[in-house]
Amino acid sequence: MTVGRKVTLPFSEWSEAAQKQWRDAFPRTQFAVKRAPDPSKRVISDKYLDNILQSVEMFFLFQEDVESPLAGLLPAQRFNRADVTLFALDLLVPRTDLGKETGVEPQSINTFLNRLLAAAIRLDPKGKYGWLRRLARKYPSKSAEKKVAPLTSRQLYEVGLAAMRDARVELAARKKARCNDAQPAAIVLYRDGLLCAYLALMPLRIGELLSLEIGNSFILPDPPLTTISVDIPASEPKHRIGINQDVPIQLNNATNHYLNHIWPLFRASKTSNCLWLATNGTSLDYQGAYAAVTRLTQRRAKKSAPHDARRAAADTAVRAGVPRSRSAARFQHSSPQMRDTYASEIVTSEIAPITRRFGV
Repeated sequence: MTVGRKVTLPFSEWSEAAQKQWRDAFPRTQFAVKRAPDPSKRVISDKYLDNILQSVEMFFLFQEDVESPLAGLLPAQRFNRADVTLFALDLLVPRTDLGKETGVEPQSINTFLNRLLAAAIRLDPKGKYGWLRRLARKYPSKSAEKKVAPLTSRQLYEVGLAAMRDARVELAARKKARCNDAQPAAIVLYRDGLLCAYLALMPLRIGELLSLEIGNSFILPDPPLTTISVDIPASEPKHRIGINQDVPIQLNNATNHYLNHIWPLFRASKTSNCLWLATNGTSLDYQGAYAAVTRLTQRRAKKSAPHDARRAAADTAVRAGVPRSRSAARFQHSSPQMRDTYASEIVTSEIAPITRRFGV
Protein backbone atom coordinates (compact mmCIF):
# COMPACT_ATOMS: atom_id res chain seq x y z
CA MET A 1 0.00 0.00 0.00
CA THR A 2 1.15 3.52 -0.66
CA VAL A 3 1.60 5.74 2.36
CA GLY A 4 0.27 9.27 2.43
CA ARG A 5 -2.70 9.12 0.06
CA LYS A 6 -6.09 7.52 -0.09
CA VAL A 7 -5.94 4.00 -1.51
CA THR A 8 -9.40 2.66 -0.64
CA LEU A 9 -12.98 3.83 -0.32
CA PRO A 10 -13.48 2.88 3.36
CA PHE A 11 -16.57 0.92 4.32
CA SER A 12 -17.44 3.71 6.76
CA GLU A 13 -17.86 6.08 3.79
CA TRP A 14 -20.31 3.83 1.96
CA SER A 15 -24.00 4.71 2.00
CA GLU A 16 -26.16 3.10 4.67
CA ALA A 17 -27.91 1.03 1.99
CA ALA A 18 -24.57 -0.19 0.64
CA GLN A 19 -23.33 -1.10 4.11
CA LYS A 20 -26.54 -3.02 4.84
CA GLN A 21 -26.32 -4.97 1.59
CA TRP A 22 -22.75 -5.92 2.40
CA ARG A 23 -23.55 -7.01 5.97
CA ASP A 24 -26.49 -9.09 4.74
CA ALA A 25 -24.24 -10.86 2.25
CA PHE A 26 -21.30 -11.26 4.65
CA PRO A 27 -22.49 -11.83 8.22
CA ARG A 28 -19.55 -12.00 10.61
CA THR A 29 -18.74 -15.54 11.79
CA GLN A 30 -16.10 -17.30 13.85
CA PHE A 31 -15.80 -20.24 11.48
CA ALA A 32 -13.00 -21.14 9.10
CA VAL A 33 -13.61 -21.19 5.39
CA LYS A 34 -15.61 -24.29 4.40
CA ARG A 35 -16.20 -25.66 0.93
CA ALA A 36 -19.81 -25.92 -0.21
CA PRO A 37 -21.42 -26.80 -3.54
CA ASP A 38 -22.96 -23.32 -3.75
CA PRO A 39 -20.19 -20.65 -3.52
CA SER A 40 -22.71 -18.07 -2.32
CA LYS A 41 -23.37 -20.16 0.79
CA ARG A 42 -19.80 -20.89 1.83
CA VAL A 43 -18.83 -19.74 5.31
CA ILE A 44 -16.04 -17.17 5.27
CA SER A 45 -13.71 -16.43 8.16
CA ASP A 46 -13.51 -12.93 9.56
CA LYS A 47 -9.86 -12.64 8.49
CA TYR A 48 -10.60 -13.60 4.90
CA LEU A 49 -13.62 -11.31 4.93
CA ASP A 50 -11.38 -8.40 5.93
CA ASN A 51 -9.16 -9.17 2.94
CA ILE A 52 -12.16 -9.33 0.59
CA LEU A 53 -13.51 -6.05 1.91
CA GLN A 54 -10.15 -4.31 1.50
CA SER A 55 -9.95 -5.41 -2.15
CA VAL A 56 -13.50 -4.25 -2.78
CA GLU A 57 -12.74 -0.89 -1.14
CA MET A 58 -9.78 -0.48 -3.50
CA PHE A 59 -11.93 -1.36 -6.50
CA PHE A 60 -14.68 1.05 -5.47
CA LEU A 61 -12.14 3.88 -5.06
CA PHE A 62 -10.80 3.10 -8.55
CA GLN A 63 -14.35 3.45 -9.92
CA GLU A 64 -14.66 6.82 -8.19
CA ASP A 65 -11.30 7.98 -9.58
CA VAL A 66 -12.15 7.13 -13.19
CA GLU A 67 -15.71 8.43 -12.79
CA SER A 68 -17.38 5.13 -13.62
CA PRO A 69 -21.13 5.40 -14.16
CA LEU A 70 -21.44 2.52 -11.68
CA ALA A 71 -19.80 4.49 -8.87
CA GLY A 72 -22.33 5.16 -6.13
CA LEU A 73 -24.56 2.19 -6.94
CA LEU A 74 -25.14 -0.61 -4.46
CA PRO A 75 -22.24 -3.08 -4.21
CA ALA A 76 -24.07 -5.86 -6.05
CA GLN A 77 -24.44 -3.61 -9.11
CA ARG A 78 -20.83 -2.47 -9.38
CA PHE A 79 -19.04 -5.58 -10.67
CA ASN A 80 -18.98 -5.32 -14.45
CA ARG A 81 -16.42 -6.69 -16.88
CA ALA A 82 -15.13 -3.32 -18.16
CA ASP A 83 -14.45 -1.78 -14.74
CA VAL A 84 -12.84 -4.90 -13.27
CA THR A 85 -10.64 -5.41 -16.34
CA LEU A 86 -9.43 -1.80 -16.20
CA PHE A 87 -8.87 -2.08 -12.44
CA ALA A 88 -6.60 -5.09 -13.02
CA LEU A 89 -4.63 -3.22 -15.70
CA ASP A 90 -4.29 -0.21 -13.43
CA LEU A 91 -2.89 -2.34 -10.60
CA LEU A 92 0.02 -3.35 -12.83
CA VAL A 93 1.26 0.24 -13.05
CA PRO A 94 3.79 1.17 -10.34
CA ARG A 95 2.85 4.13 -8.13
CA THR A 96 5.40 6.61 -6.79
CA ASP A 97 4.72 8.32 -3.47
CA LEU A 98 7.05 9.96 -0.97
CA GLY A 99 10.05 8.64 -2.87
CA LYS A 100 8.92 5.01 -2.75
CA GLU A 101 7.82 3.05 -5.79
CA THR A 102 5.04 0.54 -5.27
CA GLY A 103 3.30 -1.76 -7.68
CA VAL A 104 1.23 -4.92 -7.72
CA GLU A 105 2.74 -8.12 -9.09
CA PRO A 106 0.62 -10.29 -11.43
CA GLN A 107 0.26 -12.99 -8.77
CA SER A 108 -1.18 -10.39 -6.38
CA ILE A 109 -3.63 -9.24 -9.04
CA ASN A 110 -4.81 -12.84 -9.24
CA THR A 111 -5.50 -12.64 -5.50
CA PHE A 112 -7.32 -9.30 -5.80
CA LEU A 113 -9.54 -10.58 -8.62
CA ASN A 114 -10.42 -13.77 -6.77
CA ARG A 115 -11.46 -11.67 -3.77
CA LEU A 116 -13.67 -9.55 -6.03
CA LEU A 117 -15.11 -12.76 -7.44
CA ALA A 118 -15.94 -13.98 -3.93
CA ALA A 119 -17.63 -10.66 -3.17
CA ALA A 120 -19.59 -10.60 -6.43
CA ILE A 121 -20.89 -14.14 -5.96
CA ARG A 122 -22.06 -13.44 -2.41
CA LEU A 123 -23.65 -10.11 -3.27
CA ASP A 124 -25.30 -11.33 -6.46
CA PRO A 125 -25.77 -15.13 -6.29
CA LYS A 126 -27.72 -15.23 -9.57
CA GLY A 127 -25.13 -13.21 -11.49
CA LYS A 128 -22.87 -14.77 -14.11
CA TYR A 129 -19.23 -14.19 -13.20
CA GLY A 130 -17.41 -16.76 -15.30
CA TRP A 131 -15.70 -13.83 -17.05
CA LEU A 132 -14.19 -12.71 -13.75
CA ARG A 133 -12.88 -16.20 -12.99
CA ARG A 134 -11.30 -16.37 -16.46
CA LEU A 135 -9.81 -12.89 -16.03
CA ALA A 136 -8.17 -13.91 -12.74
CA ARG A 137 -6.57 -16.90 -14.49
CA LYS A 138 -4.83 -14.56 -16.92
CA TYR A 139 -2.70 -13.35 -14.02
CA PRO A 140 -0.59 -16.30 -12.79
CA SER A 141 -0.47 -17.02 -9.09
CA LYS A 142 3.32 -17.26 -9.36
CA SER A 143 5.27 -15.03 -11.73
CA ALA A 144 8.76 -13.73 -12.26
CA GLU A 145 7.55 -10.86 -14.44
CA LYS A 146 9.12 -7.50 -13.75
CA LYS A 147 7.11 -4.47 -12.81
CA VAL A 148 6.05 -2.24 -15.66
CA ALA A 149 7.81 1.11 -15.51
CA PRO A 150 5.46 4.09 -15.47
CA LEU A 151 4.66 5.57 -18.85
CA THR A 152 6.36 8.94 -19.27
CA SER A 153 4.80 12.00 -20.86
CA ARG A 154 7.32 11.77 -23.71
CA GLN A 155 6.35 8.16 -24.40
CA LEU A 156 2.65 8.92 -24.22
CA TYR A 157 3.03 11.90 -26.56
CA GLU A 158 5.07 9.86 -29.03
CA VAL A 159 2.50 7.05 -28.94
CA GLY A 160 -0.20 9.58 -29.78
CA LEU A 161 1.77 11.21 -32.59
CA ALA A 162 2.69 7.87 -34.14
CA ALA A 163 -0.93 6.72 -34.05
CA MET A 164 -2.14 9.90 -35.76
CA ARG A 165 0.59 9.64 -38.39
CA ASP A 166 -0.29 6.02 -39.16
CA ALA A 167 -3.99 6.85 -39.27
CA ARG A 168 -3.41 9.63 -41.81
CA VAL A 169 -1.33 7.31 -43.99
CA GLU A 170 -4.06 4.68 -43.86
CA LEU A 171 -6.82 7.16 -44.65
CA ALA A 172 -4.84 8.57 -47.58
CA ALA A 173 -4.32 5.07 -48.97
CA ARG A 174 -8.01 4.28 -48.62
CA LYS A 175 -8.95 7.50 -50.36
CA LYS A 176 -6.59 6.70 -53.24
CA ALA A 177 -8.10 3.21 -53.49
CA ARG A 178 -11.58 4.76 -53.37
CA CYS A 179 -12.69 2.75 -50.34
CA ASN A 180 -16.08 3.94 -49.14
CA ASP A 181 -16.30 2.74 -45.54
CA ALA A 182 -18.34 5.26 -43.57
CA GLN A 183 -16.27 4.83 -40.40
CA PRO A 184 -12.91 3.14 -41.12
CA ALA A 185 -10.84 1.95 -38.19
CA ALA A 186 -8.25 4.61 -38.98
CA ILE A 187 -10.51 7.40 -37.73
CA VAL A 188 -10.65 5.69 -34.33
CA LEU A 189 -6.87 5.32 -34.37
CA TYR A 190 -6.48 9.04 -35.07
CA ARG A 191 -8.95 9.98 -32.34
CA ASP A 192 -7.17 7.76 -29.80
CA GLY A 193 -3.79 9.18 -30.81
CA LEU A 194 -5.00 12.74 -30.33
CA LEU A 195 -6.50 11.78 -26.97
CA CYS A 196 -3.10 10.42 -25.89
CA ALA A 197 -1.40 13.63 -27.02
CA TYR A 198 -3.81 15.74 -24.98
CA LEU A 199 -3.35 13.51 -21.93
CA ALA A 200 0.44 13.84 -22.27
CA LEU A 201 0.57 17.63 -22.56
CA MET A 202 -2.44 18.86 -20.58
CA PRO A 203 -3.05 18.26 -16.85
CA LEU A 204 -6.61 16.98 -17.30
CA ARG A 205 -8.40 13.87 -16.12
CA ILE A 206 -9.86 11.59 -18.76
CA GLY A 207 -13.33 12.53 -17.52
CA GLU A 208 -12.53 16.22 -17.95
CA LEU A 209 -11.29 15.70 -21.48
CA LEU A 210 -14.36 13.67 -22.39
CA SER A 211 -16.66 16.43 -21.09
CA LEU A 212 -15.34 18.97 -23.61
CA GLU A 213 -17.88 20.40 -26.04
CA ILE A 214 -16.89 22.31 -29.17
CA GLY A 215 -17.83 25.97 -28.83
CA ASN A 216 -18.65 25.61 -25.14
CA SER A 217 -15.87 24.23 -22.94
CA PHE A 218 -13.58 23.65 -25.95
CA ILE A 219 -13.21 27.09 -27.48
CA LEU A 220 -11.82 27.58 -30.98
CA PRO A 221 -10.18 30.93 -31.78
CA ASP A 222 -11.57 33.54 -34.16
CA PRO A 223 -8.98 34.54 -36.79
CA PRO A 224 -6.39 35.92 -36.60
CA LEU A 225 -6.09 34.34 -33.12
CA THR A 226 -4.65 30.83 -33.06
CA THR A 227 -4.96 29.67 -29.45
CA ILE A 228 -7.47 26.93 -28.63
CA SER A 229 -8.62 27.02 -25.01
CA VAL A 230 -10.35 24.80 -22.47
CA ASP A 231 -12.79 26.36 -20.03
CA ILE A 232 -14.49 24.10 -17.48
CA PRO A 233 -16.31 25.96 -14.68
CA ALA A 234 -15.75 25.09 -11.04
CA SER A 235 -18.14 22.51 -9.61
CA GLU A 236 -18.17 19.85 -6.93
CA PRO A 237 -16.56 17.46 -6.39
CA LYS A 238 -14.07 17.05 -9.24
CA HIS A 239 -13.61 20.64 -10.44
CA ARG A 240 -13.31 22.53 -7.19
CA ILE A 241 -11.13 25.25 -8.70
CA GLY A 242 -12.30 25.19 -12.32
CA ILE A 243 -10.12 24.83 -15.39
CA ASN A 244 -9.10 27.57 -17.81
CA GLN A 245 -6.13 26.58 -19.97
CA ASP A 246 -4.72 27.10 -23.42
CA VAL A 247 -4.13 24.03 -25.53
CA PRO A 248 -0.40 23.76 -26.38
CA ILE A 249 0.12 25.30 -29.81
CA GLN A 250 1.95 22.16 -30.93
CA LEU A 251 -1.44 20.38 -30.91
CA ASN A 252 -3.08 22.92 -33.23
CA ASN A 253 -2.40 21.14 -36.52
CA ALA A 254 -3.43 17.74 -35.20
CA THR A 255 -6.55 19.20 -33.61
CA ASN A 256 -7.57 21.12 -36.74
CA HIS A 257 -7.10 18.01 -38.88
CA TYR A 258 -9.25 16.07 -36.43
CA LEU A 259 -12.02 18.67 -36.45
CA ASN A 260 -12.02 19.13 -40.23
CA HIS A 261 -11.38 15.60 -41.50
CA ILE A 262 -11.86 13.01 -38.73
CA TRP A 263 -14.58 14.27 -36.40
CA PRO A 264 -17.19 14.69 -39.23
CA LEU A 265 -16.80 10.98 -40.12
CA PHE A 266 -18.36 9.95 -36.80
CA ARG A 267 -22.13 9.59 -37.07
CA ALA A 268 -22.67 11.49 -33.83
CA SER A 269 -21.10 14.63 -35.33
CA LYS A 270 -24.43 15.37 -37.03
CA THR A 271 -26.24 15.71 -33.70
CA SER A 272 -23.56 16.35 -31.07
CA ASN A 273 -20.93 18.97 -30.36
CA CYS A 274 -18.91 16.69 -28.04
CA LEU A 275 -15.25 16.76 -28.94
CA TRP A 276 -14.70 13.01 -28.51
CA LEU A 277 -17.12 10.73 -30.34
CA ALA A 278 -17.62 6.97 -30.51
CA THR A 279 -18.40 4.75 -33.48
CA ASN A 280 -21.79 3.73 -32.07
CA GLY A 281 -23.32 7.15 -32.71
CA THR A 282 -22.79 8.57 -29.22
CA SER A 283 -20.11 10.54 -27.42
CA LEU A 284 -17.10 8.60 -26.17
CA ASP A 285 -17.58 7.50 -22.56
CA TYR A 286 -14.87 6.99 -19.97
CA GLN A 287 -14.85 3.19 -20.29
CA GLY A 288 -14.37 3.39 -24.04
CA ALA A 289 -11.65 6.04 -23.71
CA TYR A 290 -9.86 4.24 -20.89
CA ALA A 291 -9.86 0.97 -22.83
CA ALA A 292 -8.77 2.68 -26.05
CA VAL A 293 -5.82 4.49 -24.49
CA THR A 294 -4.77 1.39 -22.57
CA ARG A 295 -4.97 -0.75 -25.70
CA LEU A 296 -2.97 1.76 -27.75
CA THR A 297 -0.21 2.27 -25.19
CA GLN A 298 0.13 -1.43 -24.46
CA ARG A 299 0.41 -2.21 -28.16
CA ARG A 300 2.91 0.55 -28.97
CA ALA A 301 4.79 1.11 -25.71
CA LYS A 302 4.09 -2.17 -23.89
CA LYS A 303 2.69 -0.15 -20.98
CA SER A 304 -0.65 0.90 -19.54
CA ALA A 305 -1.36 4.61 -19.51
CA PRO A 306 -4.58 6.29 -18.33
CA HIS A 307 -3.66 6.79 -14.67
CA ASP A 308 -0.05 7.48 -15.64
CA ALA A 309 -1.27 10.17 -18.01
CA ARG A 310 -2.23 12.43 -15.13
CA ARG A 311 1.18 11.95 -13.56
CA ALA A 312 2.83 12.62 -16.93
CA ALA A 313 0.86 15.81 -17.45
CA ALA A 314 1.75 16.91 -13.93
CA ASP A 315 5.38 16.56 -14.86
CA THR A 316 4.80 18.57 -18.03
CA ALA A 317 3.45 21.35 -15.78
CA VAL A 318 6.53 21.11 -13.55
CA ARG A 319 8.91 21.45 -16.44
CA ALA A 320 6.90 24.22 -18.05
CA GLY A 321 7.49 26.32 -14.94
CA VAL A 322 3.99 26.21 -13.41
CA PRO A 323 4.34 27.27 -9.74
CA ARG A 324 4.47 24.24 -7.47
CA SER A 325 1.62 25.36 -5.21
CA ARG A 326 -0.71 26.15 -8.12
CA SER A 327 0.09 22.88 -9.90
CA ALA A 328 -0.47 20.88 -6.71
CA ALA A 329 -3.87 22.51 -6.24
CA ARG A 330 -4.83 21.87 -9.85
CA PHE A 331 -4.11 18.16 -9.47
CA GLN A 332 -5.70 18.03 -6.01
CA HIS A 333 -2.44 16.74 -4.53
CA SER A 334 -2.00 17.02 -0.81
CA SER A 335 1.26 18.92 -1.28
CA PRO A 336 3.60 20.33 -3.95
CA GLN A 337 6.01 17.54 -3.03
CA MET A 338 3.37 14.95 -3.97
CA ARG A 339 3.08 16.52 -7.39
CA ASP A 340 6.84 16.38 -7.84
CA THR A 341 6.85 12.58 -7.45
CA TYR A 342 4.91 12.28 -10.72
CA ALA A 343 8.01 12.55 -12.87
CA SER A 344 8.59 11.84 -16.55
CA GLU A 345 10.95 13.04 -19.26
CA ILE A 346 9.46 15.70 -21.53
CA VAL A 347 10.37 19.38 -21.37
CA THR A 348 8.57 22.21 -23.11
CA SER A 349 11.40 22.91 -25.56
CA GLU A 350 11.27 19.31 -26.77
CA ILE A 351 7.58 19.29 -27.72
CA ALA A 352 7.97 21.07 -31.06
CA PRO A 353 10.90 18.94 -32.32
CA ILE A 354 9.10 15.73 -31.35
CA THR A 355 5.96 16.92 -33.14
CA ARG A 356 7.90 17.77 -36.31
CA ARG A 357 9.64 14.39 -36.27
CA PHE A 358 6.29 12.61 -36.57
CA GLY A 359 4.99 15.08 -39.15
CA VAL A 360 1.65 15.55 -37.42
